[in-house]
Amino acid sequence: MDSWYDLPRKLSRPTSITGCRILIHLAGKKVAPLLGLLNAKAREALEAEGDLDLVGEGLVEICQRLLQAETDWHSAAHESYIFDDEDEAANYVDELLADCNPKSWMEESTALLDRSSTELGLFSIPITENLLIAIAAAFEGRVKSLETNLTDPTSLEAALTALIKLHEQGKFQSLQVQFLPTRLGKKLTSKQISLNFPELVKL
Repeated sequence: MDSWYDLPRKLSRPTSITGCRILIHLAGKKVAPLLGLLNAKAREALEAEGDLDLVGEGLVEICQRLLQAETDWHSAAHESYIFDDEDEAANYVDELLADCNPKSWMEESTALLDRSSTELGLFSIPITENLLIAIAAAFEGRVKSLETNLTDPTSLEAALTALIKLHEQGKFQSLQVQFLPTRLGKKLTSKQISLNFPELVKL
């Protein structure tokens, strides 16, 4: 499971802190290019060595691409918690970012070469038609669209837009993005997703 994240900022301001996680399942023949963007932003985040502003810029690009890929949205899920006590918030954020998803991220082992194509003397890389993305964030204050269950495309659009605005406002304390499959040549099936993430609601 590939992931990228920053080191949590010190939670020192006397305000509410929101911790949330958004799961998005995209399905279709056009989802593979987004996997390339996710890997590129993962590399940039590692090179940034935890610079929250740079990590946030990567998140903005991902959210913008997701908004453009609305026709590929299949299902989504959301959870969030509000804290007034900084120590409780810091502990929760540590847990959230250390393990964005407490379940096992199952990934089907797939050979790089497709047998049927090899028999014809051709080489091809299997292209996944399912992509699962988890975005975990901790930020100052409260945002209604990030406290609402994602049960339709409109609510997911509002949540992604809110994440972009939070970066512009400099309110993020911590960020993490995880995704499956981790690279081209790997496949993820709808069955694996439904078995491991029953909380996802079809959009």
